[in-house]
Amino acid sequence: MKLNKILISSLILIPFILCTIVFIWYITNLKEDTRKIEGYIQQIYSEPNSKILIAKQMINKSVENLTPEEVNKNSIYLVSINSSDLNKMEVGQKVIIWLNSNIQGDSLPPLVTAQKIEIIK
Repeated sequence: MKLNKILISSLILIPFILCTIVFIWYITNLKEDTRKIEGYIQQIYSEPNSKILIAKQMINKSVENLTPEEVNKNSIYLVSINSSDLNKMEVGQKVIIWLNSNIQGDSLPPLVTAQKIEIIK
């Protein structure tokens, strides 16, 4: 009788534990993906701080002449990066950037800080 109770308890408990582990993994990965942006380097600024300007596609217009709607439509961000990463960057490269902080929406384009940068092409 005790063996049956242990077996039934195990059959109920094991799927619950597995579902909990999968749920925690899903939530953790979901948060990482929302803190990631992908785009093309439009401009590189080395002074006074290392920054790159990225957009989801290459644009021919100067960023200074873009309206707020165009900035949002093209997903344009000004990204603060480590100066050591700057030497590897070229205008036109596709990059994925994992964010270190929240988007500071009070600037146009919004300012973000990179935690990690991966050059795609």
